[in-house]
Amino acid sequence: MMGRTLDVRGHAKSGVCRASFSQLCDTEKGAADYKAMAECFHTLVLDDVPALNMAQHDQARRFILLVDELYEHRTRLVLSTEAAEPRAIFLFDDDSVRAASEGANSPAALEEEKQRVNKENAAVGVPTTSSWDAAVGAYGPSQMAGLDVGNLVALKDLKVAFKRAVSRLREMQSERYLEENIRWRPKRRERRQQVAQTINQQNYM
Repeated sequence: MMGRTLDVRGHAKSGVCRASFSQLCDTEKGAADYKAMAECFHTLVLDDVPALNMAQHDQARRFILLVDELYEHRTRLVLSTEAAEPRAIFLFDDDSVRAASEGANSPAALEEEKQRVNKENAAVGVPTTSSWDAAVGAYGPSQMAGLDVGNLVALKDLKVAFKRAVSRLREMQSERYLEENIRWRPKRRERRQQVAQTINQQNYM
């Protein structure tokens, strides 16, 4: 997957894999990684899925990407979570969106980001120059590395995305979805065989 590998538990030959939420959503994974997995496995057992709040926006975005890819490929998802139902996984509401935005825009947050970037620049020999010291308001949160979530629009987009994810998680429990999952299994079997052949060829090179 784009030069990365992922170890999963389970039975690859049967098309079932098992991974933890931390493996898939706490690390640098993207849609391409999730797509590669959904193309090979008809069932994903995902362990230890927490309730996600605005402070965990990165993990929430990855989880939503994962759900989107699984849904598009009609992959069956079995969750291990304390949440009683899909909506309870996402602890987002208007107040939390507003609070997260205000927190990321605060002077303390901006100063912390400035110090972080200056430190990174110094480590690679880049001068810590004056672009950060321009007039107040010259750099909005959406233009500053690491503070995209401070943009209220981005946070609202995330809220819309989680509503879509909740809807899809519910649909993934339907009989129709599971019937489609069964119909797609031959394609996944072929894909696993292709991947296995590629790996074997690489091992012999």
